[in-house]
Amino acid sequence: MALARVLHRVCFLWFAAASLAAFGAMKVLTRLARVGRRPVRVPPRRILLLPHDPPAQSGTRYRFLAWAERLGKRGVRVDVGFPLTDGEMRRLYGPSAPRMEWLAALTFARRFRQVIAAARYDAVIVGRNAFPRYPYGGPVMDRLLAAVNPRTFLDLDDAIWAYPAPPRGRGPAAALLRRLTDTRRPLRAMALVHGVLAGNAFLLARARRTNPNARLLPTCVDPDRVPVRRHAPSARPVVGWIGTPGNLRHLDLAAPALARLAGRRRFVLRVVSSRAWTRPGVPVENAAWSAEREAREVAAFDVGIMPLIPGPAAEGKCGLKLLQYAAAGVPAVASPVGVNREIVRPGETGFLAAGDAEWEEALDRLLGDHRLRARLGAAARDDARRRWSYDAWEPALLDALGLRSGRSPWRGERGAGEGRASRSGGGGTRAPRGAADPRG
Repeated sequence: MALARVLHRVCFLWFAAASLAAFGAMKVLTRLARVGRRPVRVPPRRILLLPHDPPAQSGTRYRFLAWAERLGKRGVRVDVGFPLTDGEMRRLYGPSAPRMEWLAALTFARRFRQVIAAARYDAVIVGRNAFPRYPYGGPVMDRLLAAVNPRTFLDLDDAIWAYPAPPRGRGPAAALLRRLTDTRRPLRAMALVHGVLAGNAFLLARARRTNPNARLLPTCVDPDRVPVRRHAPSARPVVGWIGTPGNLRHLDLAAPALARLAGRRRFVLRVVSSRAWTRPGVPVENAAWSAEREAREVAAFDVGIMPLIPGPAAEGKCGLKLLQYAAAGVPAVASPVGVNREIVRPGETGFLAAGDAEWEEALDRLLGDHRLRARLGAAARDDARRRWSYDAWEPALLDALGLRSGRSPWRGERGAGEGRASRSGGGGTRAPRGAADPRG
């Protein structure tokens, strides 16, 4: 055991030194890239997408792969570079998770190759930051990407700068890494890129403090591609929640109301996640999440919930759970935090609940009346199609990329050309007609 600790500390020191050397080399490459980059071509013929997560993850599917399919149908060649595979992601959060430094080294090598290849594209959209899940050092990779390709856009769907810093260890190696930690790196990255595509009004306002070329592009859904809940009387209706293990803590907010309600009404809370959740007095069924079963799981809910602990991190959420519920015709009860206030129309598509009593009352009303669930669910589905669908927001993305007018709407940029390609595996915040405008 003592030898293992010594080896681990040596690896820590080696990794820190290698990181410093790599960052220094990238600063030199950044200067060279600015000299050799090619001129801007608008509208773009080839676009590179660099999501923050592997293919199966929700953020990648909803904010990158769905748009890649749509852009491909318009004759634009779209390539996608992932930082990790789905298998590596499972190992990252599994019981035998690898050391963070080894995973970061793998991600670094893969993303570095993708950044260098970005010079061949007319535009790049990168998710959150160019070097995901690595809190050390400044935004050097983002700076290199912006130098390699001047039409780099940052897709921002979460206030990741508001999350806690990594655990702090002991010893000289941990102390060195703490000095290298920069939790505000995503904020600094926003100032480097040409434009920002923000997922909600809170993120948009924050992005515009450092980058005037920020536009609104919310997370979208396609109601026509998911099964629809058919509401009927049920002896044991299902209250549902779906999400990542890191967000399970928000369920604790609704636990007291769920426990009290279970004392006088029969129901089950179905939690669809990669980790189980249980609390005393709450009847829970845990279901393992998978991308293939996700839509069917949501369509089996009678009521969907999205409790959120108030704070900057919650304000940065883009409300995907609520949009999934709505697309499936499932009414929702949610905390009145952030974009939840825009997605849920109280009494029309669901309810907003600020405290235990409100949570209990809203859930009690919905669980006891299948006709109310059907009416609110139908209205929520209609809302999803009109205000939060890809059809509603596609014009906004096309405008941002200069694909509608042939001219770039972003400040300080000009170009022209005809788009041609095959798919491979600004301005203001004005919302498209019929879509939600976060400014109210």
